[in-house]
Amino acid sequence: MSLLLRILDMSQDDVDVVLKAVKEEFYRSMVKHGPMKSPHDGWAVLLEELDELWEHVRGNTARTPEAQKEAIQLAAMAVKFVLLPERVPGW
Repeated sequence: MSLLLRILDMSQDDVDVVLKAVKEEFYRSMVKHGPMKSPHDGWAVLLEELDELWEHVRGNTARTPEAQKEAIQLAAMAVKFVLLPERVPGW
């Protein structure tokens, strides 16, 4: 186990579960919405997800399953932004 995981009192399994959820959300989004159309589109999608997570933080509900879902969606959209520019014409 890495030092960081020991400090955070997490297991590799915890990290793997979250990363699996991010990966599943990434694929779900690709099937439903396809790739981001442009850097501006990507920014707008990321901002929307960030705003939805911020609502939970402001509302003191950041530890709820709904807030965790928003964080996973934000992470998946960040992955989408990183992976897809070279695959979309005009990027």
